[in-house]
Amino acid sequence: MKRTFWACVMPAALVLGLWAGTVSAQTRTISASASNGNTTAGNTIGSVPSKITCTQAYGASVGSATCSIQSPGWNGLLAVGESIGTNGPGNIRLTCQGSYSIPGSGLQCSARVEDTVCAATQSITASAGPNVSTRGSAALATSAVVRCTAASGGTFGTTCGIRSATGNTSLTVGQETFVPGPGTASISCGGQFNHPFGGLSCTAVVTQVCP
Repeated sequence: MKRTFWACVMPAALVLGLWAGTVSAQTRTISASASNGNTTAGNTIGSVPSKITCTQAYGASVGSATCSIQSPGWNGLLAVGESIGTNGPGNIRLTCQGSYSIPGSGLQCSARVEDTVCAATQSITASAGPNVSTRGSAALATSAVVRCTAASGGTFGTTCGIRSATGNTSLTVGQETFVPGPGTASISCGGQFNHPFGGLSCTAVVTQVCP
């Protein structure tokens, strides 16, 4: 009887362990606001390296509202849809950035915070035009290699500008660089282009050795 009972308990314990491992990967949303000169920040504690995505930012009377993120390894602005990765556990603070009229208006913003999942391969893209530029980023769970795979539009050539914890690196197509992790690898395009109709585009592939 003991052997039969023990055989029944082991699968249950295994299922419980798998369930606990699944729910330990947390996803949560933090929100912030600014109105009439008063600022309310959103805060959470990341127990592991986290991916932070600006999911909402509105209310600016001039220009666009953005998410302002202070976290381990990152202190800066994110446009809606942009993501970064922290380089370790710690406090994550969100505030809204933008210009608005007082009184009677204000800013609202929110961000999604997720435990960073190791992705073996990620593609990041960026562009630069006369009126707007975009930046692509990848949240890193570990160290990675970033390879510039495409860069075009520049009058005298175009480069992939890679930003990481070690600083900024300019790559031509086919070149690669090592970046430490966890944290963020981001791309922007470098080069000169004809105004007002020209522009730059660039792409890089981020490769990690996932455990």
